[in-house]
Amino acid sequence: MDRRLAGDDAADLSNAEMVAPALVGAAFAFLFIIFLHGKLMAYPVGKDLVAKRGGMGKKLDHLSKQIKDGARAFLLEEYKWLALFVLLMAVLLVVVFTAAPDSEADNTQGVRMAAAFIMGASLSAAAGWLGMMVATDGNVRTTVACADKSLNDGLQVAFTTGAIMGFTVVGLGLGGLSCAFLLFSIGYDYGPSMQVLAGFGFGASSIALFARVAGGIYTKA
Repeated sequence: MDRRLAGDDAADLSNAEMVAPALVGAAFAFLFIIFLHGKLMAYPVGKDLVAKRGGMGKKLDHLSKQIKDGARAFLLEEYKWLALFVLLMAVLLVVVFTAAPDSEADNTQGVRMAAAFIMGASLSAAAGWLGMMVATDGNVRTTVACADKSLNDGLQVAFTTGAIMGFTVVGLGLGGLSCAFLLFSIGYDYGPSMQVLAGFGFGASSIALFARVAGGIYTKA
């Protein structure tokens, strides 16, 4: 069912028309991420310092690889346990919202809520994974820039790395939420649709919370 929202001074908008600006914004975010990532990977790494610093450059690359491998192993183990949490919560949401749906919703609300929860959790996990990989790639390049040039050059590399992580969250958030609204509003009015979208936010924030807590423990252990 394609509901339309009427404004006083604007034409009626369909669901697709309403989310179109957000989808365009997400597309531009991903294009900007591709540009920034190419720029980041073009910065010199440890091997480029070998001629000037000898063994120090090789050691930097070795340490960077160890850090990245450790981060990847940690995330894989963490996501295994978080997958169980997501599965259990999805089942619980199906049971609760199927047994007692909102007054304006039907008995498919449970399935919609669980699907939105899984979608939000998956995108949040993807943002965490991509952010970690980019951060570890940026670490060695920031170090090399500071060692070979200046602190300002290192800051530029670090800022590029942070921008990639930030726009990844923005792109996945805008695109994911827009697609979720288009998908889960089929056959629903705006009230129940917004309720289902709360499941998307619940999934995303749950993974972000556990990732932050577990990541803090990991880095301090």
